[in-house]
Amino acid sequence: MEWLPQRSRHIEKLVYAYSSYLLQHHGALHHKHFADRYSSDEQAGVAEAAVFTWLKSICVSPSVLEDPSLGGADFICQPPSLPTLCC
Repeated sequence: MEWLPQRSRHIEKLVYAYSSYLLQHHGALHHKHFADRYSSDEQAGVAEAAVFTWLKSICVSPSVLEDPSLGGADFICQPPSLPTLCC
């Protein structure tokens, strides 16, 4: 039997906040794409939400770059004192 960590309230809040951000700032298509990914592979969805939250916390101004129909890098970061980075 495979061991899986229990879901924490913190992780649920992190995923909800990222999901809400997508809906408010990038529209229903990005939101649906994330919701589908989270439903099919929860760990991938949690990782995406965690990375976005971390990038935001270190002030590199992440925004969504991924094209829902093509894929690609999830985020583009525009730190104030460095060149633009794709993550």
